[in-house]
This record gives sequence, C-alpha cells and structure tokens, in this order.
Amino acid sequence: MTVPNGADPVSLDVTGAALRATDIGGNSITFDLTGWDRLSDPHTFDEPIDATAVGRVSEVSYDLQNVVDIGRLDERAADGDGANPPNRTDCVLTAFDDKRVTLAEGEYFCRFDTTLFVRLRFDGAATVSNRHGGALEISFPQPTPVTFGFKSPVDYPRHEVTVEPTTEGIATGLSHLSATIETTTADRVHRNYRGYPPLLTFGEETRVPDPIAEKTPDTGIELLVPDRLAALFPAAPLAYYLGARLRPADVAAPILRAPSVDLRYEFDGLAHFETAAPDLLRRTFFLDLMASWNDPGSPTTHEFDRLEDAGVDLDHCADGTIAERLAAYLEFPADPVDEILPEWPYVMTVEPSVSNAASLPHLLYDLAAIALPPKRAPGRESVTEPAPEPGSTLVAELAQCRAVQGVLGDVEGAPGFSALPQAYENRITHLERNRVGRTVIVVFTGETDVDRRSVVEQYARRNVPVSTSVRRLDAPTRDELAAAFERGGEFLHYVGRCEDGGLVCQDGTLETADLPENGVQLFQLDAPNSRAAGIGLIEAGSIAGVARTEPDPAASVSTTIGKLVLSGQSLAAAHTCAACGEDERDLVVVGDGTHRFVANWNPSPIHAFRTTADGSVRVIIVPFPVDPVGAYWLQDWSDAKHLTPRSITIDVPPNELNDYLSVNNRPIYYDGRFYWTDEQKQLVYPVS
Repeated sequence: MTVPNGADPVSLDVTGAALRATDIGGNSITFDLTGWDRLSDPHTFDEPIDATAVGRVSEVSYDLQNVVDIGRLDERAADGDGANPPNRTDCVLTAFDDKRVTLAEGEYFCRFDTTLFVRLRFDGAATVSNRHGGALEISFPQPTPVTFGFKSPVDYPRHEVTVEPTTEGIATGLSHLSATIETTTADRVHRNYRGYPPLLTFGEETRVPDPIAEKTPDTGIELLVPDRLAALFPAAPLAYYLGARLRPADVAAPILRAPSVDLRYEFDGLAHFETAAPDLLRRTFFLDLMASWNDPGSPTTHEFDRLEDAGVDLDHCADGTIAERLAAYLEFPADPVDEILPEWPYVMTVEPSVSNAASLPHLLYDLAAIALPPKRAPGRESVTEPAPEPGSTLVAELAQCRAVQGVLGDVEGAPGFSALPQAYENRITHLERNRVGRTVIVVFTGETDVDRRSVVEQYARRNVPVSTSVRRLDAPTRDELAAAFERGGEFLHYVGRCEDGGLVCQDGTLETADLPENGVQLFQLDAPNSRAAGIGLIEAGSIAGVARTEPDPAASVSTTIGKLVLSGQSLAAAHTCAACGEDERDLVVVGDGTHRFVANWNPSPIHAFRTTADGSVRVIIVPFPVDPVGAYWLQDWSDAKHLTPRSITIDVPPNELNDYLSVNNRPIYYDGRFYWTDEQKQLVYPVS
C-alpha cells in the first residue's frame, strides 16, 4: 500500500534565502540561508534519510525549538588535542542557552529532532551561537558546502504480505514485519529507524514481496509458541522488536532461543505469557535505549545512573548483536531493573481472530503491547472501577502516568478507547491530504443554547507553533454539514443533537455512516447518546473522536479536549486529562485514540503546578507519549535526562517562575483548570 498520490515522504523548497522541508503529515521546518549556492554532491548519512539538499552557504539560521547536538566525525578532537574519540557529541545547545561555540577545522554533523528529524553535515571551521529567545546561527569563515538531511517521523506502508489464514501463515507474516526496521543495533529503538511495517492480507497461499524478504533481518532469534492465535497475538510485539522468527510449535509454553549465544529462555506457561512478553519487550527496549545513548562525554539518563549505581553494566551492550544484547538483558536481576524502568505506555486489547490479525502491523508501528480480552465466568458482569471525585485528583492521576489503553473493535464500555480496524486505514488515507496548519470546524445546530462566540474564541485565541484556522457553521442543513465533512479539517466540534446514529440538522438527520466523503480527522460530538454517530464517522473516514454516552442534554460544552489535541496530545490522553474535570466523564473515545498532530517521537507533557510550604512552585511534568522513543530535557531547572513516560518533579523558586513561564509552551494545570500558552502569565501573581 502506498500513499494514493505517490507523495514523497519529504518535499524541499528553496525560496529566496529560505530552505523549507515539509513532510506528508504537514510537519515543516525552515532554515534561513545566507549566500546559498545549490550543489549536486551531498554528504552521506549513516541513518535513514528521506530527502537531502546541499549548497554552499556563509550562514545557516534556525529558530531552535528544542536541542541541537553537534558532533565530530573525524579523528581529531574539537579542541585539537586528540583526546576525544570520533563520533561523539562535542556540544549540546538548547533553546534556553545563550552560548557561542567555536569549531576548529574538522568534519561535523548537527542533529535536530523537531517536527522532522534533521541532520546537517559540513567540513571546515564554524562558529555556532544561540540566543535565548532568538535564533541559532551557524556561520563559516568562508562559503562552505553544507548538506541538509531530512527524515519524516510520519510513515506509511509500502508493501503487503499475503498470508494463508492459518496460524502458520499469520506467524510467517508477523515474522517479516521487522523488515522495515533499518538496523539491528540498539539504535532500532528510535523512530527514525522504524518504518511502517508491511500490511497483512489474506489469500490461498503465503507470498512475501522480494523487497520485504530481502530486508527481513536474520537475527538468529526464534520465538516458539503453542499453535494457537491466542499465543501469536501477545507474542507479536516482542517478535517484531527482536526481529525474531515467530513459529507455532508443539510446545506447552513459549520458548525464546538464539543458538548463536546459547540462549534458551522458556516462559512460565502460556497463562503468564500475556504479561511476561510485554515485560520482556519493556526491558529490552528501554535497556537498548540507554545503551544507544551511552556515549562517553554525553549526558546519561537518570535511570542509567541508577542502574550503574546498582551494578548493572550497559557499557558492553551497545556494540553487541541483538541476540547478544538480549542474552545480556535476561541476565540482569529483576531487582532493581524492573523498578527503575518506566511502565510500558501503550496496551491494546485484541480478540485473537484471523480478521484482527490484519490490524497488527498498525499496532506494532506504534509499539503497542497486545493483551487478550479478559476471561469472564458465565453470567458474571464486568466490574467497573468507581470514578474518582471530579477535579480533586487530576494532579495525582497525571503523576501516575498510566498507560494508554484501547480495545480493537466496537466494544461498548471498554476501558480506554474503542478502535475499529477502519480507523487505522483512515489514518493512512489522510496522509494524502498533506495539509499545512490545522483547521477547526465548530458546528452549532439551531436549538443549541450555548455561548457560541465563547466556544469559537476558545479555539481561536491560542498561541501555538502550528497555525490554526477556525470555521464556524450555524444551523446547517444536511447538505451544508455534509459539505463541511467533505471539505475536511483536523478537528470538528459538533454541538447539538443525535438521533438514531445521525447528526440532527435544520432539515432532518444526516446519517454519518452514509457520508460520501469525510475529510475530518478527529471530532468531538457534544450531543447526548452520540456514540453510534461517532462510530458512523469512523466508518465514513475519520480517524478518531469523542462522543457522549449519557442522555442529559444539559451537559456543558467544553473545549478542553480539542485544545489539548491541538497542543499535541493524543485524543486518548486529552480525554484522560479532561475526564478528571466536572463535565467530561460521560465522554468516550472511538477510533484510533493514539493519533496526534505532532511528531510521534516527541512527548507532549502536561505541567501540573502545586505550591509548597516555602513558596516554591512544585511542577510535575508528565509526558503522554504513545511511542516511547525519547527523553526530554529541562535545562535551567533540571539537569537530568529522563526516560519517558516517567514523570519529572522539579521545584521552581518564586523569583524564577516568570522565566519558567516565558519558555514553557505546554498546557499547565493549576487549581482546578488548564492554562494555555497565551494566558499562563496570569499565574505569576496568584501562584507566587
């Protein structure tokens, strides 16, 4: 499967003195250039790159959003004394820094991870300077060839593997999904090395396309499982990440083996495999992540330091084969490793059926752990946990950083979100629209009794890096509302009524499942009993949405979910946050609740404020990543690098709160409400 229009993953445009890169998801980045003279012989890169541009420049300027790593590629050290090894990071500059760095003659690379993965290569001397609140500038004593490399964090499947609808056929297909992971080194943890797995389709015989067969790694690892779909499904994420051959066999319990390192690891029965497989995936992934960052002279993570203090040595792991790393990780003691590593952030419950196997490539691309539906005794009802008191426990719930949970299929009352397989196909289809910016559509039916202007202004008065336009539609007819869906947008908020799975309009009811065209990605239906209409929108082309389950028409209209989504949260995470408030408890998420409008590698945290006895502000920073691929930095207030999705707690003195708010672009929760970037300065006086 490919993008229908055959769009390139990243397109480049040089206009005047600016180089702009835009990917198929609408993510973009711009570099300002001085003296650009286009060349045709670019440097090469040692990692996957979607597009390159090379030219002779005198200066490169960029509005630094996060961090830039500058490293040396040749044998000489940046200070000329020969003490530093090659391929190390020579310096790190953050958006907070006021710093000037002089680079002597040498071969250099620069690494930016923003909305796109960006790499720069140049040979020669340079001066790098950054101003807090200004721009990062790389200047050269004379015009110098610079190669720009861009990699999109958004991907799509390029191939299909046809398999027989049997355990053997499905296992063969699953064994080839790791063909799109570009390396078997510890760097395979990073999103820019993990392409979209091939899709699985069913036929009379198994056929693997040559490009997939050729790229499937021979790791020497096998995962033998009992000949049942109930064993294959929870095994799939572990086999995918390890590049293991998955084989149904006549075994009582799953066995992981790698003869090259004399490894034979037998799991403790099939009943425990559903939890043991995600635990081993968690251990392997996070230890690989720390091993890949273990570069002499570079900052390590807080968790790495704790493991090192406890005698767990990762120094020798980074250079080993994946089988060697796996064997080493299995030897590490459960105490303290299990306590130090973060929880796995994404779990999908999937009924093990042949038809559901077709959704596994989509789930594995986002590294979901696969759980099986709980077994219930006949006649027993499921037990639902009582809801916490509204508003009072938001900070505590955020700090727990619970995993994103979902269920595949139309399952009412399911924990987390309920995703139809169609939602994942829609996610791929929406890439062809290649939008720049975000469009919000707010729809009010004729009898809606709300402050319409206030609702629209909540979406319009926001200060975020991605431009957002708002369209308002009052009392539409069925044709007018259908046209709005056809025109499309990133988020649609409908305020009105639903009847029999349709949206009530001025001249009747628009049946959502019958829409001829639906270009709306995410939606919120502020209408009683609107879940069926939401399912219809997924069937018609949307990726995900929230709907109300209660019949109370007096429920207030809230824009919290929409604003959190536009700030970078997934719909599932936005719902979790909003559900702690007064009016969002009867909302449910349908479709792919993990979908986000930011690069998947980039955590989108919530900053929860509390005041302390000494007058400081305690900030609990909680990321909600779907794909746990990175650490985030808190320069000036914290010098630690933490694995996500673990939260970070820091104390900001009262006299530094204004500075903290000046550089923060994330939502803040304080005293029962969220504060957005354009209103956070209101917190300076009441908090401090």
